[in-house]
Amino acid sequence: MAIDDMLVGHWLHTDSMSSDQVTMVTDTHYILGQDGRFEYYTKTQDSFGSGGDGPYYGNWQAENGRLSIQFDHGDTINTPYQVEPDKLFLPEESHYRLWYRV
Repeated sequence: MAIDDMLVGHWLHTDSMSSDQVTMVTDTHYILGQDGRFEYYTKTQDSFGSGGDGPYYGNWQAENGRLSIQFDHGDTINTPYQVEPDKLFLPEESHYRLWYRV
């Protein structure tokens, strides 16, 4: 299992939307551990209150510029990545492209 040490840590993606009736902000978190395990969860705040999803767990690895995520429940993600000390960019992801280190 290959681990890119620059990816180890807590990453946050924030998404917001608003309309005439609703304003909503969702924070999505990945915590990538040195041991190859991860935690994933979301927290949402909107005009009606707060909520969230998860946590979910699984294994991750990074090799040859690709990040592979395997959730314990079976879903997988395999995407190229670019990482800086405080930013993670997933260029092929349609929604979760830019992440910040927490």
